[in-house]
Amino acid sequence: MGIVGILSLLIFLQGCVGGLEQNTMRSANKNIIEHNKPYEYILVKETSETRFYSDVKLRGEIGRSITKNSKILEDDVMGAIFENCGYTFFDLLEIRIVPSVFPVFQEVWVFKDDKSEMEDKTTALGIVMEVLPNNSGTNFFLRGECPAAPRTIIFQKPF
Repeated sequence: MGIVGILSLLIFLQGCVGGLEQNTMRSANKNIIEHNKPYEYILVKETSETRFYSDVKLRGEIGRSITKNSKILEDDVMGAIFENCGYTFFDLLEIRIVPSVFPVFQEVWVFKDDKSEMEDKTTALGIVMEVLPNNSGTNFFLRGECPAAPRTIIFQKPF
């Protein structure tokens, strides 16, 4: 195999590895979206040999929670958050609205948390709310961990 053949093979292998990295990250973020987890993976560090992706990017845009339309729902959601994580309304820093389709509403609630391993000492939780038929109530589910601890996926750069 000549030099052209070797270079072609190296370029091909780099493309395969790069494609694997992109597909892995795309799949990881797709899973996050499907399960309304609060953080997306982004590239956080790159060296000459390695790329580091961590789930540190908050999802959604700052907005008004759908729970503001029902004090009962708001209290139920906060009660579940307090029971699972110990956070109160006083810890709530912001609410982020994630695009969703009725009858499902998705939000990310961000809390101050001294135990968080995030740089800003916050923990975010995904809240999925589903309006039941005939306005018979709303089911909701919490997504995420408290306190937050970022996960990292590491890729070795080819050659």
